Amino acid sequence: MPEYPQLVHLSVPELIDAAGGDPWRIDETIQAGAPGEISELATSFRNASVCITETDEEFHAAKKRFDEAWDRDDPAHPINDAAEVQRATQWLKLSNEQMAKVAADLQNIAATLAEAQRSGHISIGNLNGRLVQIDNVIAAELAQAQADGVQLDWSALKAAAIDATTGSLVEMTAVRDAYAAKLGEAEIDMAADGYDTDAIKGGEGEGEPSAQDEADNGAQEYDRTQRAADEALVNSGGPMTPEMQAAAGRLRDFGIVNDPNANPYAKQYAGERLSDYNMSRFVGPLPVDPVLGTDARHQAQVRLEYQQKLEAGLFGTPMSPDLATAYLDSCDTQARAMILNRAEQQLRSMGFSDEGIKKLMQGTGSLVNSVGTGVGQYGDSVETGRHALNGLSKPDADLLSKWGGRVGWAGNAVVLAVAADNWLDGGDTRNEELGEAIGGVGGGWLGGMGAGAAVGSFAGPFTAAAAAVIGGLLGGFAGADIGGGIGGLFDPKVPVGGRSW
Repeated sequence: MPEYPQLVHLSVPELIDAAGGDPWRIDETIQAGAPGEISELATSFRNASVCITETDEEFHAAKKRFDEAWDRDDPAHPINDAAEVQRATQWLKLSNEQMAKVAADLQNIAATLAEAQRSGHISIGNLNGRLVQIDNVIAAELAQAQADGVQLDWSALKAAAIDATTGSLVEMTAVRDAYAAKLGEAEIDMAADGYDTDAIKGGEGEGEPSAQDEADNGAQEYDRTQRAADEALVNSGGPMTPEMQAAAGRLRDFGIVNDPNANPYAKQYAGERLSDYNMSRFVGPLPVDPVLGTDARHQAQVRLEYQQKLEAGLFGTPMSPDLATAYLDSCDTQARAMILNRAEQQLRSMGFSDEGIKKLMQGTGSLVNSVGTGVGQYGDSVETGRHALNGLSKPDADLLSKWGGRVGWAGNAVVLAVAADNWLDGGDTRNEELGEAIGGVGGGWLGGMGAGAAVGSFAGPFTAAAAAVIGGLLGGFAGADIGGGIGGLFDPKVPVGGRSW
């Protein structure tokens, strides 16, 4: 709970209601972040890389901003730097250049978060001081009015308190939104480099649950819905069936999550497996992941399937449960990086500016919503000046209108970027279009069929085995993009001036 000021005559709930929001709660989410830990992780990544001069300069500039804004520590958010760097090099296979870029991005997050926390601290401190002052004035004037035997109308003082609360709400909202925009840009950049931000979850000051919180939530849901049935099955005797083995694995993971002495990474992986199981059984509609092209239930089902295969020796040597989960996490990250890189390449080939690409790739806000309802309508508004809605320039909005009218059904900017180029080639790319159509339906299956050839053409140095897993994690329109790559292998060579894979 936020730390609200202690007031006698003014009511904080009434002030929040009148202001239309709670500035203290917004500040609480920002103050919950751990910029010190993120900065230390950034330093570990930089030390593990061979720094590029340009990237190193960006890192030092962000470090200077951080040092000027940060004067505390955050023991509540420990991050195992050594283990995280090892994960990035061993599983995510980041190059030295990528490690340096991630270090700079993490340091920029730490600096921006520290600055946001400092601004929030000042705004809320000013608000609390002002409200206590007004509350004291009300108390003094009430005492004087009682001594004089008259009624006091202190509505003007209450209005002043509401104005102060509203002003702070505006300030805190601006601080939060500015930080969230910078955080989103950094996360997109890191995802494109193949790095997920799981290590800083809970410490980035966005109110997101930490890895421990997510593990606890997964264990609690499992305890509520399935643990008793699994215990009954395991204790029933008889041969060890696959169902009984899976139940025993879930009970093992439940015990790990609830063991206070368990390794934090072991808890995280155990919690991920329980969460995958819970989500795989979810009933009801779910939103489609705008990058991977499938919903969370399907993603969880695929992860459970490959978890079992990896533990059984899919690649020849059986993996431990934690090793298999870490490998799946790596494939998830690489799949996102592959699609985001492909989307960026397509947007650039279509003529979008670098700034326009950044806006579209953020994947949030009214611009992406407009893609789902008809990109053409969004683009048509450029002459009225409404193209400034997400900061998109008029030339980029014109391009969005031109290409978006053909793929307005896509529902998100990343899919638009991947699909538009393939849809509009036509003619000699008929097999590619067929591959996309099949991929849009088959998604993960077709991606897996692509093995090393199609996925490798996107992703770089992946092994055929890794490509099969990555392909399985893709679905929907992301699968269509991979499917198009496979189909395109059978198309005639694209004439000079055309586009090709």
